Amino acid sequence: MNRLYRLYMDLLMERGYLTLEEFVDMVPSMGDGFTAEEVEEFFDIMHSNIVEGIYTKAMEIGASSVEEMVAMEYERLQKLKDLLMKKLGIE
Repeated sequence: MNRLYRLYMDLLMERGYLTLEEFVDMVPSMGDGFTAEEVEEFFDIMHSNIVEGIYTKAMEIGASSVEEMVAMEYERLQKLKDLLMKKLGIE
């Protein structure tokens, strides 16, 4: 399992709620030497989970703007991934 994902899930269980923005701010201070591959994999996992949630919810409520929501989340995650990479000194 991806170390960042495991860390995120552990913190989520501890705190009850944790935004990805908060997590991205916390990770650099943990000094665990995360690699670019781990960051990429973490955001791939998060993207997959979020997209699955969007499609599930959209089917429940009959929403039609699903692709727009998915695109917005993808853009948000890309920005967060770039920010985390920069904070970790990974280029």
